[in-house]
Formats: sequence, structure tokens, C-alpha cells
Amino acid sequence: MIKKEDVKKDNFVDAVLKGIREFEKHCGTREQKRALQASLIKILSTHGYESFIGTEIEFVTRQIGKSFLFDVPESRRGPLSKFKGQQIRVVCAERVGNKIRYMVAAVASEASASSL
Repeated sequence: MIKKEDVKKDNFVDAVLKGIREFEKHCGTREQKRALQASLIKILSTHGYESFIGTEIEFVTRQIGKSFLFDVPESRRGPLSKFKGQQIRVVCAERVGNKIRYMVAAVASEASASSL
């Protein structure tokens, strides 16, 4: 489980963040939003993001298109244990029944992250 106080604002600038921002600022029809969501998932997959099914309790957010950075502790267990000691970006990608599909990948350290 990721605690709300352990998440950081997603300010790691890369192609993925651009796709996330496009999705967030869009205000059009439901069909356009679905197309943007599919495009976002494709961008995430292209950049090596892995998919996890979870809940808001485990991953802090349930709003599609929201993202955050998280420093995975060395003591981490479960699906995120492969990212021990790394900073990851977690993106809420889509709803799957009563669960949520999150996409996760390691990003460079905070020192190389840029502010928006």
C-alpha cells in the first residue's frame, strides 16, 4: 500500500508527462476522452510501463489520468518490489470492473527531474 503522504507531485518531464497533461486538460466528448485514454495507454506501453490491477486504497488515486512519483523503499514487498530503491511514476490508466489498472515504470532520480 502506498500512503498519501509518501507520494510526490509528478514533475518528471518526459514524453509520458506530455501525454498525461494532454489527457488532463482535455474537455470534449466522451468518445474523444476515450480516444485520448487509449492513446495515453499506448504511450505508457511504448515507454515500458507495466500494468498492475489494484484499488484506490493500494495506489492512492482512482482518477483516470492522474499520476504521481513514489520512492520505493528497500523493504517493499509485492508487485512493486522489483522497483526497490528506485523512483517510479504511477499512472491511473483505466477502470477494469471494480478495480483500477495502474501503469508503473521507474524514472530517473529526482536530481534529474525538472519542474514545470
